[in-house]
Amino acid sequence: MKSKVTEPTWEDLEPGLYTAIFRGREGPNEGKFGDFITWKFDIILKDGFADIQGISSTAFVSSRRCKGYRWACAIDPTLNERTVEWDDLPSIGKEVDVALEYQNPDDPGFLKVKDVFKCRNQPSEQK
Repeated sequence: MKSKVTEPTWEDLEPGLYTAIFRGREGPNEGKFGDFITWKFDIILKDGFADIQGISSTAFVSSRRCKGYRWACAIDPTLNERTVEWDDLPSIGKEVDVALEYQNPDDPGFLKVKDVFKCRNQPSEQK
């Protein structure tokens, strides 16, 4: 049997740090190890975007040890320990930096979001 080799319709990204646009969260979803939240981002490329996802537990504890809370703080710097409830809708479209890593280091191929940071290249305010 023969298979025709075609060009990919996506850009292969390497693990590393990228600037991305936050596209919101979905969930909770049921998983093998419990419920989780899916965080969606668009990696900014020279000629478009590449969508990427990361997951966190449903826990949202005001601590840097809680991944979901830490990511939310990077997306929305107004979030703090006195915040009672966080809605991601006003933050959709904000730029952040995301660290990507292979989902399975023994079988490189698919990337996932390892961590989210406040964007290093914040747009300057207009004067």
